[in-house]
Amino acid sequence: MTFDLPENTPPGSNVLYRVQASSHDGPTDKITYTLSDTTYFQITPDTGEIRLVTAAPDYETIGNVYRMEVCISDTPNPTVRTACGNITVNILDSNDEPPKFTLPVYQTTVAED
Repeated sequence: MTFDLPENTPPGSNVLYRVQASSHDGPTDKITYTLSDTTYFQITPDTGEIRLVTAAPDYETIGNVYRMEVCISDTPNPTVRTACGNITVNILDSNDEPPKFTLPVYQTTVAED
């Protein structure tokens, strides 16, 4: 699974609305979602929604790709079954650097036609 995330995405934003899983064993099964790395993202254990919990990974520091693993556990009695998959986040660069001027004043002239 892959999705794009601008590096200026505000914390608290839902970035992936649902990692999908279904239970075929019965109504008493409980499906639980977990992430391998919660540095930047958090998953709601019972819905699979992924949310950004801090500032997004910085394109200039982390690079343009961030990877994590999502695991889905199906908990019927008496055994637990788990499947895991990779999530790739493409970090999109934003113009987040202020302009830099080396001189205090710049002068120019514009010719009249």
